[in-house]
Amino acid sequence: MKEFLPFLLWTLLSPFPTIQEKFNIYFLSIGAAHYEHDSKKFSEKNFIPYDDLPEANFSATVMAKVLQKYATAKGITLQSTDKNMLTKKRILSAVDSLGRLLAKAPSKNALLVVYYCGHGISENLGWNQFLIPGNYTKIAGTKKIDDLTNDLIYLGDITDKLDKLNKRYVVLIDCCRKEEVDNSLPEARLRYFFDERKLENLRSMVAVVKFINEYHSINPVVFSIAPGELAPTVDLPDIAIVKSLNVQDVFQVGPVCRRLLLTLQSATRGPLSLSDIIKGLIDPALDRDQSPISVSFYRKEEDTLANSHLFMGF
Repeated sequence: MKEFLPFLLWTLLSPFPTIQEKFNIYFLSIGAAHYEHDSKKFSEKNFIPYDDLPEANFSATVMAKVLQKYATAKGITLQSTDKNMLTKKRILSAVDSLGRLLAKAPSKNALLVVYYCGHGISENLGWNQFLIPGNYTKIAGTKKIDDLTNDLIYLGDITDKLDKLNKRYVVLIDCCRKEEVDNSLPEARLRYFFDERKLENLRSMVAVVKFINEYHSINPVVFSIAPGELAPTVDLPDIAIVKSLNVQDVFQVGPVCRRLLLTLQSATRGPLSLSDIIKGLIDPALDRDQSPISVSFYRKEEDTLANSHLFMGF
């Protein structure tokens, strides 16, 4: 009973909307398409620059148009140019700007949506996920986690900022999660110092860290790929929703962006709920021709707002 009481009080006193109410959506759509290629600016001699990713800007545009047109959302679209790459400071400042936008038009029913398309990496000890700034010119594969946290954009820094706004949010990430730093347990060496029981304790601790970093949270965090994998860009689906956005289908898009379009197109009647959207993003049957499957660790069974309306009917 003691464990249940705080949850009961939170439910009764929560500022979040009830299940019958519609969310007012505020979004930040980020496209990191340009990366440093000037060899004079490379921090390390053997650095290989990240490829430019025009699909990232295009995906951010599509996502913003979808949210504006079909969810009457207000928001910010942040995109790079060849002369103005997205730095760590610019991206984190944009998250702060989203909070200021919310403050100008406060709503108890606000839902924040942050979308990112660009390059990203993770490490395989605890699946810490990082987004790569356009001006990054170091060799990530030789760096420790502390170095990555200092120079790259730790995804946890973004969710921490969103947590402080005390509103519900959804984070959609279209980037690779392939590890570039092998920080796995060096068990062969550790066996000289630890017996099997202590090694098992270490493994258990690592498993807990991975669990936490996979975002088992009431606020959904959706990735375009499972931990340890590379995320491809995919074709725009040939559906009416795309035509309604008045965008030129020149580039491919991120897998999450494509899946959101297909989720909207699959709706036959009535508004789409939070539960509908998440189900569409992670449902393998929705998009059999495209790989990979989006991954989410959203705890729907604990979310009393799962059926709250996000998108208008079609």
